[in-house]
Amino acid sequence: MLKKKYRLPSSIRLEKAKTISTKYFVLKTADSNLSFPRFAFVISKKVDRRAVVRNKIKREITSAISQDVDKFTSGRDMIFILKRTATEDITRLGESIKEVFVRQNLLK
Repeated sequence: MLKKKYRLPSSIRLEKAKTISTKYFVLKTADSNLSFPRFAFVISKKVDRRAVVRNKIKREITSAISQDVDKFTSGRDMIFILKRTATEDITRLGESIKEVFVRQNLLK
């Protein structure tokens, strides 16, 4: 689980966010005036109706992010919106997240 300072509150909306779409998820990013990144995850029941599967996906995403949380360049707010294809290959999901971070120059 991410530390509380890295979690994006549900009251914040990203109106002017840059959208990045992959096979497994949609990532919305926006600049913030903070010195650290914040993350939110949206995994609806359309992805899978079982809470066990949705929680497993969320744990996989948070573990991939928590390893690199100190390496982010600046403060950004990020929302991950998962697609149904995320349940097909959960182990590949973490690698896909890291690829997007590197491709978008979000890591140092």
